Amino acid sequence: MPPGWRSLPQKESPLVSQSSMNPLPTSDIAVANDQHRFLRVLGAPIWGVACPLALLGAILLAHPYAELGLSDDFSFVRTAQVLAQTGHIQYNGWSAPILGWQLYLAAIFIKFFGFSFTVTRASVMSVSVATAFLCQRTFVRAGIHEWNASIGTLTLMLSPLCMPLEVTFLSDMPGLFAIVSCCYACLRALEAKTPNRALAWVAVAALSNVVLGSARQVGWLGVLVMVPSALWLLRKDRRVFIPGSGLWVLGSALVFAILHWFERQPYAVSESLLPHRIGWHVLRRLVEHILRTGFEAVLLLLPVMLMFLPVLRRRSFPKAVYAVGGLFLVSAVWLWGRHQIASWFAPYLPGVAPFSDLRLTRAGLTLAVLLSILALLASVLTRKNARQDPADSPCSISDRTLAVLLLPFAISYTSLLLPRAGFGSFWDRYVIPLLFVFLIFLLRYWQKYFSPRLPLAALILAVGLGLYASAVLHDDFAYNRARIAAIDEVLASGVPATAVSGGWDYDGWTELQFSDHIVGPGMNVPPGVTLPKPTHYGLAHCPWFYCDMYPHVVPHYTISLHPDPIPGANFAPVPYHSWIGPSGTFYVVRFPDRSADGPV
Repeated sequence: MPPGWRSLPQKESPLVSQSSMNPLPTSDIAVANDQHRFLRVLGAPIWGVACPLALLGAILLAHPYAELGLSDDFSFVRTAQVLAQTGHIQYNGWSAPILGWQLYLAAIFIKFFGFSFTVTRASVMSVSVATAFLCQRTFVRAGIHEWNASIGTLTLMLSPLCMPLEVTFLSDMPGLFAIVSCCYACLRALEAKTPNRALAWVAVAALSNVVLGSARQVGWLGVLVMVPSALWLLRKDRRVFIPGSGLWVLGSALVFAILHWFERQPYAVSESLLPHRIGWHVLRRLVEHILRTGFEAVLLLLPVMLMFLPVLRRRSFPKAVYAVGGLFLVSAVWLWGRHQIASWFAPYLPGVAPFSDLRLTRAGLTLAVLLSILALLASVLTRKNARQDPADSPCSISDRTLAVLLLPFAISYTSLLLPRAGFGSFWDRYVIPLLFVFLIFLLRYWQKYFSPRLPLAALILAVGLGLYASAVLHDDFAYNRARIAAIDEVLASGVPATAVSGGWDYDGWTELQFSDHIVGPGMNVPPGVTLPKPTHYGLAHCPWFYCDMYPHVVPHYTISLHPDPIPGANFAPVPYHSWIGPSGTFYVVRFPDRSADGPV
C-alpha cells in the first residue's frame, strides 16, 4: 500500500447485524447487498453527468455564435483552418501557445461539418464539457464527497471567468483538461491495489499528458512535475517506481523535443521568462498582480467561501484576525475614497462588468470577499479536532499524500506566472489551474472540520452565478453578432475587406486572408523573408497597438457605437439587445481623413 494511505476500519454490515436478530435467508442478504452496491455505484455517474449537462445547458442558453474572430482566437482559428486544408500546422506570428492536439481536434470538426468560427469553437466546447465531467470525478478521487465535488465543479466551470473561455477557440480549456486528466490518472495510480494497475495509470498520466499538454505549454507540468510527485509516493514499490521513472524520462524527452520543434517553426512566437532588468517597478507590479488576483480568486469561489461566514459569529478571535480585519477596513475606506475599490477587492472580470459602476454593488462584493477571507482565516487559526470519521471518507487518501502530489505542481505553475505578472502581459485566466488545486484543499478542509456536505445555499449560489455568467456571455455574443452584421453590410456594397476596420481581432483575420503571417513582435522570421513596410493604417497618428501589425488593412470605413464623427452613407444602424447589460447600436462611419470616393 502506498505511503500516506491508511487502511479503513472494517464496520459490521447493517444487514448482518440485523440478521442476528431476525435471520434472513442467505440469498436475500446477497440480493440486498447487491442492490445497495448498485445504488452506490449508480450515484457516481449521475453526479458526474449532472455537471457537464449543467455546463452544456448554460452554454446553449447564451447562444454563443458569431462569425468573426474573438480576441486571440482569430489567429488560432486560422491555423486550424489551414491544417484542415493542407494537413500542416502553420503559425502566423500571433500564437505563443503551441496549440497542438487542439488544432487536430478542430480540423476534424471542420472536415465533418465544414468551416465556420462556430464549428471550430464547438471543438473547445466539447473539451470544456469533458473537463467538467473529469473535474468532478477528480474531486471525488481526491477524497471529496459527490455532493461537494459537484458544487466545486459547478463553481469553477460556471464561473464568469471560465465560461467565456469555454466558447472561444483559446487554449485555456484544453490546457486545463490536460492538467485535470493527469491529476486524475495520478490519483488512480495511488489508489491502485496492484503494482500493474498502478504502473498502467502512471503510463496513462505521463503519455497522455505529453499529448494533451501540447495545447498549452504549461499543461506539460503534469508529466514534468505531477507524475514524479506520484512516483515519489510510490517509491517503496520498485515494480512501479523504476519503470515509472523510465516513463517520466521518456515523457520529459518528448516534451523537450516538441518544444525544440516549435521554436524552429516559421512565425511561431517565443517568450522569455525573465526580463533583462529587474527594478522596483517590476516588484511593485508583481505585488499588485498577486493581491488583485488573490482577491479575484475569492470572488470567483464565493459560492464555497461564503459558507465559512458562520465562523465570524464567535465572540473572540486570535489577534491575527483582528489585525487583518483592521488592515482590510483601512484599505477599503482609502480605496473607496479614491474610487479604486472595484479594481482591488472586487476586481473586473467577465460577468461583473455590467454592475461594476454601481457603488453599492462594489461595496457588497468587497464586503463578501473580505468577510470570506476573514472567516477562512479565523477557522484555520481556531480549528478544533477533525469532525470527519476516516470511515466516512470516499477514499483513504491523506492530506499529506495530496499535498505531495499537488503542491509541487502549484509551486511550479506559480513560479512560471510570476515573471509575466512582474513585467509581461498577465491575465486573470492564467490562474484557473490554481483555482482547481485550491478547490480540492478547500473542499477537503470543509469536510474535515465542518460538515460532510456543503449547505444547499452553496449549490444555489453556484448555479445562480452560472446563470448570470451565461446571461453576460449572451450579451457579449449579441454585441459581436451586431458588429459583424454592420461589417457585412459594408462588404455587401462592394467595399473590399481591407477597407473596413472592425476591431483588432477582425482586422487580424482580414490580414491573414491576404498574408500568411502578422507582423507581430517576438515571432520567428524565416531566413530571407522581408517583412512588409507598415502602413500605420494610413493615419498620421494612430493610437491603436495594432496599427503596424496589419499592413494590408488600410480602412476607409469603420464601425462605432456612436454615429460621429462622419456617418457612413447608405448604411443602416444595427441594434443589439442585451439581457442584463445596456443595449446599443452599431453605426458605420468613415475615417475623418478618408476620401468619400472610395478606399485608399
